[in-house]
Amino acid sequence: MLSSSTSSYDMKLVIKAFGLFAAPCRVYMTPQDVLYMFTVVMQRAEQIYFKEGDISNADLQNLPDYIESLSSIMRQLSAVTNEQLVALQCLTVQLIENFPKLPKPFHWLAIRAITVTLSSLAESGGTFLEEFLSNVVYQGIIRSCKHQIAIDVELQKGQFHENVFTYKDYIPLWKELLSVNNFQKRSTSLTQTQLIVVKVYDKLVNTVLVLMKKLDLSTRKKTNIEALSTSGGASEADIPVLDPESGLEANNRKDFQVFINLVDLT
Repeated sequence: MLSSSTSSYDMKLVIKAFGLFAAPCRVYMTPQDVLYMFTVVMQRAEQIYFKEGDISNADLQNLPDYIESLSSIMRQLSAVTNEQLVALQCLTVQLIENFPKLPKPFHWLAIRAITVTLSSLAESGGTFLEEFLSNVVYQGIIRSCKHQIAIDVELQKGQFHENVFTYKDYIPLWKELLSVNNFQKRSTSLTQTQLIVVKVYDKLVNTVLVLMKKLDLSTRKKTNIEALSTSGGASEADIPVLDPESGLEANNRKDFQVFINLVDLT
């Protein structure tokens, strides 16, 4: 399975099979065998998705299968370690970040992988779901809002040689993660379904509040460089502050970009 010569399609089948046979393996084999299954799948995932450089389209399309399989195996583990949970978190964040790069027919696979994972963690009990969501929602929102402002992309349409993503490309994902109906297909009870959605919503609101405190939204008075070069003093070159749109500029443009996208997304 770890052979580099294994085709992408064969690897996809193997990964899905590991997840499907996790429950029977727990019944008819030993806990060590289930742990071995998780380790093998995670090692393969780390080789592909934790390396530097771009992820190929074929590997990206297989990422939902890795996440869904790992979450299914994790549900059958006798004990879950923090390292295992963090590794699954990292893969899920990767999936959220690359969600717009997936062909649209694969979007539902990505959403299903995340909902299956959250449902599995909820059924496992303890604080697994809480810990998982705290990191995944926070990192996912940051990655959803780090792109160029949507209106700027619209105004510059036709000037880009490749697709430019904005927060709008992540809206279908977040809408589904806040849908009770979507989780109800994966959970055993309506109560558990509602609990998952409430937790996702709570983490989303908490992330917004945390980011609002961290973002540098301070401004400074913009200086007219052209006027400054022709005038003798800076006072004549300053653009009037009475016009906040043209008279002020952000101290941290990237933070302002994230802020605008965050407001539009939420």
